[in-house]
This record gives sequence, C-alpha cells and structure tokens, in this order.
Amino acid sequence: MNETRTAPQVRSIAWRIGRRVARSNGTLFLAGITALNWYRQRFRGAKKPWTAFYYTREMRELLEGCSVVYMAFPYYTRPALFGVPSVATFHDLHFRHFPGAYDPETRRLLDRQTSRWTRIIDECVVSSRFIEGDLLRHYPHTTGKTRVVYLAPYGIREIETSVLEHVLESQDLARGRYFIYSGGTSRHKNIINVLRAVDLLKRAGHPVPLVITGSGTQAIGDFALELAEGNPVAEINDFLRQSSLVLGEDVRVLGYVSNEEVDALTRGAAAIVHASLYEAGCGPAMDAWLNGVPVAFSNIPPYLEQLERLDVHAWLFDPLDPEDIARALGAILRSPEEAARLARRSQAAIKSYTWDDTAVAYQAAFASAIERFGSRVKTHRA
Repeated sequence: MNETRTAPQVRSIAWRIGRRVARSNGTLFLAGITALNWYRQRFRGAKKPWTAFYYTREMRELLEGCSVVYMAFPYYTRPALFGVPSVATFHDLHFRHFPGAYDPETRRLLDRQTSRWTRIIDECVVSSRFIEGDLLRHYPHTTGKTRVVYLAPYGIREIETSVLEHVLESQDLARGRYFIYSGGTSRHKNIINVLRAVDLLKRAGHPVPLVITGSGTQAIGDFALELAEGNPVAEINDFLRQSSLVLGEDVRVLGYVSNEEVDALTRGAAAIVHASLYEAGCGPAMDAWLNGVPVAFSNIPPYLEQLERLDVHAWLFDPLDPEDIARALGAILRSPEEAARLARRSQAAIKSYTWDDTAVAYQAAFASAIERFGSRVKTHRA
C-alpha cells in the first residue's frame, strides 16, 4: 500500500537536500537561494524575508536632524549613511563561530552587513574586552574606534518576599533547593552538558532539580515534536530519554516567563548555572550576584573578565566536561554557608557598578563619535 506523503515530510526532504548541497558547494547553494527568492518576490508576489530591514528615505532625512544616531542592534538591517555621527553596539559575532546555527545565506548576510556597518559607524561599542578583540580580529578596520562599555545587572527592582514565595509555591519549588538556567537553546548555550551534570549528581545521590526558562526552551522534553536534524534540542531530548532525569521532577521546563518570575526564580535558587561556550558576558549571573545568589559558570574568557571587572565570585568549570560542572555544583551544595558568604560579598561588590555608570560610558561614546565625525568632515572638505 502506498503512503501519502505529508507536507512536513516534503519539507523535511527538501531541507535535507538543501543541507547536503550547502555542505558540498556553499557558493552554488547561495546562488540558488538568491535566485529562488528573486523569483518568488518578482513573479509569485512573495514578501521579502524578515531580515530585509532598511531605513527609508524619510527616516534617514529625519535622523539627519539629530546630533548623533545610535543603533542598539544593527544586525539584519541594510547599512545606510546618515550624514551625522553614529554609534552602534555590536553584541557578539556568534554567526562566525557557530555557522551551523545559521543557513549559509543568513551567515553571509550578517558578515556582509557587519563589515559594512563597522566601516560606516563612528564608534563601535561592545560590552567586553573579549568581544572587542573578536571584532578587531575579524574586522581589523575597526581599529581605533571600538569602545568597551560594561553592562549593569538587568534586574533593577528587588523582588518582594511575598512575590518570591508566590512564584515558588506556584511552581512547587523550595527555596535554595534547585538550580536555574535562564537563556536560549542555541548550541553554544550548551544546556546538554548542564543536564548531564545534573544527571551525574542524581546518580551520585544528590538529586537537585534544574529549572529551565527562556524563549524556545519549552521544546526541551517535548518528545512529540519533530525536530530537524542538527537541532540542539533534538540532541537534548535524546539524552533525556536515556538519562535518569525525570521531567517535572528533576527537570522543570517553564519556557518563557515574565521578568518578575525569572527574577524571583533566580533569587530563590541554590545557584544559577551557565555552561556557555561563547558569549559577550553572562546576564543571568549579573542578576544572581545582585540578589546574593551563588553563580556557577564556564571558565571562558568573557566570564573571567566579568569576575575581574566586577570583583565578584563564581564557581568555575570546564563547560565541555559534565563531571567538572557536577563538581562545581556539588561544591555549592556541600558548603552552603561558604556559598552564601561569597554570594553576599559578590552582592556588595556588584552594587558599585550601576546603569548610571553604563550611561556615562555611552555618553562618552557619543561625544567621541561626534568628534571623530567632525574631524572626518573637516579633512574631507580640506
């Protein structure tokens, strides 16, 4: 009996063929995608991809009346000249280090736009020396116009005890009896090794639930989902199927939650844990330090830079070694008094750097851009 092929199966086969072509001949694949998109838009009335943002003439004319133009996220936007000083923040170069997270066309688009934007922009802001070095290495023309502006903790309001108790009760969690991971599911986030570490702790007789929050994390543990080959969540779910971890008990997947909820969950945790392989810095750690909560994270350069810059403490581990992650988490569990003492010291230290400091640093970036733009205009006229 012949089976009727469903639409998802057709898409899956097409995706696999495209992936095979991309691996064997990236140039051919990009040419094919470009031609296909042109055909769809020219003859089939298809909309432009969501990545095709651009500044209209009216918008550019409006911006030319400003003292300085600031872009918090220039990616996915067609580079444009404004005729006034400009500043932009380049968060990181994830697309260069994890090509599998992007299709070849998008990766090429990001590289082309970043190269162009960094030539146009008068002041390129990054949030760590690590990312500054990354930017200079891949786009050396940024030499002399990069600036590191450190960020302050994201959580700016203290969670009331009543809110904390309500959130923990609603999730059936005990204060100080769980770890929390907050973030996305991209491969560089390395959630799978955190889960492996939690599994090792449970097998060693120290079961501590891991609470997972963040956009897209709701797919973790949803075994009914049909995920594409190479999707990091597919690998995570394969591990969960054969691990000792029980969903709903050892692993609590909450998906995207409100700012108030994630702040409460952070404050009530035994520790936050992040095993990222590449980042500009660890935002959840900033909020944990501010709330006097222990932090366990990767021994990668940007995280070590945070420790140095903020004079805070964290339990470090090799993110590629689940046993080392388990060791760091186990150390927090075995010495709760010492963990609490170091967390309090970090809480006091991080309060010395606020968003006012970040704002002052950005004001300096704007002033530098205005000066550099003026010098360039004078040189051009001369």
